Amino acid sequence: MQLVLSLWNLFEIGSAEDKAQQVQRLGFLEKFNPLWIERVEIGRQEVRAFIWKKALRIAPEPIQVFNRYLSQVDSYLSGTGTRIGLTPRQWIDGVDFERFKRPKELAPTALRQLQTYGAKKMALRQDEMFQKWISGLLPKTDPEGRAFSRTELAELSAFCEGNRRHSMRLVQL
Repeated sequence: MQLVLSLWNLFEIGSAEDKAQQVQRLGFLEKFNPLWIERVEIGRQEVRAFIWKKALRIAPEPIQVFNRYLSQVDSYLSGTGTRIGLTPRQWIDGVDFERFKRPKELAPTALRQLQTYGAKKMALRQDEMFQKWISGLLPKTDPEGRAFSRTELAELSAFCEGNRRHSMRLVQL
């Protein structure tokens, strides 16, 4: 067995007010040399595999769930700004937690507001919500590494929309 952590785990540790507790938690976790995971990237890989198999009719690449290095997980968010050899402490030190306080306070309010909309209003917005959600998970390149055009991305989005039941089931993590 091996410990697996995500950036959300580090975010929660880093946003703690008690800095001594933060250092203690980090020290404890680092002793286990954890593997790293990022749920959004897994969703992207699952959507890519779905599209490769169902739309393009080619064998998908295996889905890579676990990463040995935190830098690999950071690269999903940082792109070319990825820091090689990144440690959990460096990741936490690079986040402006003050920037997230207000949205974090608003999250419970947003959920309550969504709940007041009711099923009918939510059903009317399902297509719009699905399109925004799936657009962030669509692959940017084809199997040969060529960038998809906007038209091709729109077609892939429409394909996922037409197969919503299957594509939604894949990325429910």
